[in-house]
Amino acid sequence: MNAPAWKAVAVVALCCGAAVSRAGDSAEYQTITVESGDDILLVAERHLKDPSAWHEILKYNSLPSSDPTAILPAMTLRLPARLLKSDPQAEVEADRRGVAQPDSPSAKPAAGGLTGGVPIPDIRGLRGALAGSGFGDAVSGYRVECGESRDLARPLARKTFDAESPITPRALKLRRGTYWCRIAEIDLLGVRGKFSETRLYGTGAPPAAGSLESRLTIIRPDEGDLIGTRTYRVRGKIAPNLKVMVNGLPAHPDAEGFFSVSVPLNLGRNTIQFAVSDDAGNLRFLDRTVTCRP
Repeated sequence: MNAPAWKAVAVVALCCGAAVSRAGDSAEYQTITVESGDDILLVAERHLKDPSAWHEILKYNSLPSSDPTAILPAMTLRLPARLLKSDPQAEVEADRRGVAQPDSPSAKPAAGGLTGGVPIPDIRGLRGALAGSGFGDAVSGYRVECGESRDLARPLARKTFDAESPITPRALKLRRGTYWCRIAEIDLLGVRGKFSETRLYGTGAPPAAGSLESRLTIIRPDEGDLIGTRTYRVRGKIAPNLKVMVNGLPAHPDAEGFFSVSVPLNLGRNTIQFAVSDDAGNLRFLDRTVTCRP
């Protein structure tokens, strides 16, 4: 959104705010919590039924800036319940705890981390899901399926492995992250057995403590996120004395290290690359793969 456009919307919102507030005095309101580093656009995306109605946040609240991309301090906002998603705070609190929801790998930690305190198994051990439930010695191979959602409605990987072939992220062409996966045995006649329960698996270890990668926190996107717009605002936090670029665009962290960068997306799958560097010239890369479907 260019500056004149958002300024015009902000002026209208602020001028009309008092009248709207009086008219809505009898309406039911809810409060939402904003973390330091959020901006109006991100708050609208998390909480509002219609994220494009971000100007409504200005109508009902006194904010430090009317710029929707300006980083906000930690604060509490008050909005009419009719504008909000159902139980939005529960969704955000789950995101902050890093808890994966039952049918989505969103808010997922890095592979090898924890989901609600439970370790995420490595995908290389996927055969262990079949312990005691297969064809015994009469196994010629395995069928593996992985995807972004538990129902595997849009699988990212479908592959048949020989009995002796290792199951690896590279063989499945999966990037670092967490995925819903299941596995089935194939007998000597080529008959596939019953699939295992679909579970979350990770594709790699988290960055080593103290490494450049470990000093970058990617707030959004998560690996495998589905994006509904052609322009996406990436958000993160970087440690002091480090620099970060997103798809070649420089980020400008605030005093606390929070940054945001808008990147254009192509239809379909996109790779968002984070380049982290220090003053000594060391450089590391982290990728997130997202899918753009407006």
